[in-house]
Formats: sequence, structure tokens, C-alpha cells
Amino acid sequence: MNAPKSAVQRASKDPAQPASQSPATQSPAIAAEQVLAYLREHPDFFAKHPQVLADLRLADEPNGTASLMRRQVELLRERERQLRQQLLVLHRRAQGNEALLGRIQTLSVHTAAAPDLETVLAALHRAIVADFGLDSVYLVVAQDSWLGGPAEHLIALPAADLQRLREVLCDQPLFVGRPSGRIRELLCSADAADLASIAMVRLQYREQDAYLVIGSRDSGHFTNDMATDFLAYVGRYLQALLSR
Repeated sequence: MNAPKSAVQRASKDPAQPASQSPATQSPAIAAEQVLAYLREHPDFFAKHPQVLADLRLADEPNGTASLMRRQVELLRERERQLRQQLLVLHRRAQGNEALLGRIQTLSVHTAAAPDLETVLAALHRAIVADFGLDSVYLVVAQDSWLGGPAEHLIALPAADLQRLREVLCDQPLFVGRPSGRIRELLCSADAADLASIAMVRLQYREQDAYLVIGSRDSGHFTNDMATDFLAYVGRYLQALLSR
């Protein structure tokens, strides 16, 4: 008499019930990237399978093991904090731009109706010193292009000195930063000696080089990494006035 077949033997011969895979024949572990991709495609996975949370291993914190939900909440709060900070920066920038626009409008009103260059420079000086808290504004022109006498806020230099100034500035149309000793020497102005930082915009006056010089006694006011949009605008605006 044959011995009764064991349950294992019966199962192995039953075509309706496949035999369990041995460890050697099991598929390889799913790569971490695949797991991440799956979870991103199924963000509600842990909500549908909360029992999985019990098997997760998370880093310990001083107050014990953090739950996945706590980690997610912390991440969302951090993102919210960053967004709030970005919005605050944008809001302050918008306020600054609005204030700058008002100052530009004031500058335009004060200079547009000026009948001559001396009046333009006087109005420009008042507007920039008063509204922007700067210390000095003047125009540097070639001596043979200036037909008038000594004028406030204007420096007339020999054409050769203007050419040297252009070379010292490395032919840059706009310079911001601390003036070198050579720049101070070429400007030969008592005002320039007291300025710790300056902005210089190259212009054209009667077909020769000219420079708008705006200065501050604060060495950190004009720096070589600052935005120069406003300075470029003032230069273009003054150039339009000079070309009238």
C-alpha cells in the first residue's frame, strides 16, 4: 500500500496551485528609483495602505521617532516659509521700484523745462541729492566744447585728459565703485577728493566725450556688483537733454 501523499507533494502536482518560488528564483529587489517613481505617481499610497507605515524605519530625533506625516508636515512648512520669504522680497522690491519711479518722475519734471545746460545741471543736482541722499552730481566735458564761463556742477577738462580718463576706465561706458587716485587726479575737483564711491556714465556733448559723475561719501553706496538700471536711465535722459 502506498503511503498517503503529503500536502507539499499534492500541491506541487496540482496545476491549479503553483508552487512557491524558492529564494533562488525570486525576482530581484525593486530599485530605489522605481519605488520613488511609483510613490510619486501614487501620492495616496500610504493613505490606502497605512499598515506599511508600521514597517518604515525613519531617523530618530531627540523627541523620538518621527512619523512620516510629521516629516511631510515639516517639509510643507519649510516650503511655505521659503515662499513667504520670496513674496516678502518681491513685495519690498516692488515698493522700492514704486518709490524709484516717483523719484524719476520728479527728476524729469525738474529738468525737462530747463532752458540751458547750467539750469539742467542745477536741477539734476537738487533732485538727486535731495531724493536719493547722494552728495555730488556734476558733468565733465571737454574744454573746447564748453563755450560758457565757469559753471557750477560742471568740470571742463582738456580733451587729452578726457581721453586718459576713458583709458583709466578701460573704455567702460558706465563705472561704479571706489575712485582710484588716477580718477581723482583727472577729475581735479574738490568734490571728487571727498567722494568715497562714485558712478560715472559716459555721454556725448557736442561730438566729444563727456561724463556724468554722481558721488557719495559712503564707500559702500556705489559698488561694482550693484544694479545699474537707474544710472543707465539717468544717463540716457541727460543725453537726450544734451542733444537738444
